[in-house]
Amino acid sequence: MRKIIKILKASVFVAILGMIFYVAFIVDYEQPYKINVIEINGGEHLSTEKYFSYAGLDDKSKYDELTLPIIKSRLEKHPYVKRANVLYVGDGKVEVKITEKDFRAILMTGDKEFILTSDFEVLPVLPYTMQINIPVITDNKLSAKIKAFDYVGKNKELLPVLKIFDVMKMINPQLFDNLSEIARVNEKDFNLYFTFANYDLIIDRKNAIDEIYKFNALWKYLDGNSIVDELDYVDLRYKGKIFLGFEEKTAEGNKS
Repeated sequence: MRKIIKILKASVFVAILGMIFYVAFIVDYEQPYKINVIEINGGEHLSTEKYFSYAGLDDKSKYDELTLPIIKSRLEKHPYVKRANVLYVGDGKVEVKITEKDFRAILMTGDKEFILTSDFEVLPVLPYTMQINIPVITDNKLSAKIKAFDYVGKNKELLPVLKIFDVMKMINPQLFDNLSEIARVNEKDFNLYFTFANYDLIIDRKNAIDEIYKFNALWKYLDGNSIVDELDYVDLRYKGKIFLGFEEKTAEGNKS
């Protein structure tokens, strides 16, 4: 008797499991409605037209071939798209909400230009890309080591720069928001440039974090001070000392 009960339970379990798979298959691959209109929202880095074109959604004569999973799959294959939420709202209309990947920096190395995301993924810079108001990392030494779609979170050459981003954003978001470029000058030094300043910040690569803390304190003193109008550079590479370089004044005017 117990054996029969066990067999019945197993049979019921298999039947229920089969129904679940069948329903899932029907939901995913069959749709009882016709798609006439697709609306895409949420894109900032590319226009809606470019996303339509990439996903093959710009030809309405082929909408009969589409399902919600197909639309989702096509859009999520785009390099800039992290997620696409697709919803049928009725009357033949489908709404798509795109969530783009978080762009962290533009990476320029040699004659190559990439986008670096917050997940440390390297993306190509596609034509017609818009709204890239992010810092630039310039490092020619990386030209042979960086490729599109690589993940570089553990790249030893980039780690010091990424740490500068994190620390600056933590201690002074305003300073971070105004960071325009970090340029590798040589094996030892970085030059930093800010949108609010005409002077360069020179720091030592090995001691970059400590020197960012020092500059943050110095910047609070310099902010609004007329001295900054004559500054050419701020050099923090020498332990315990701060060197301020000023533009040379001549009879002909100011010269750097």
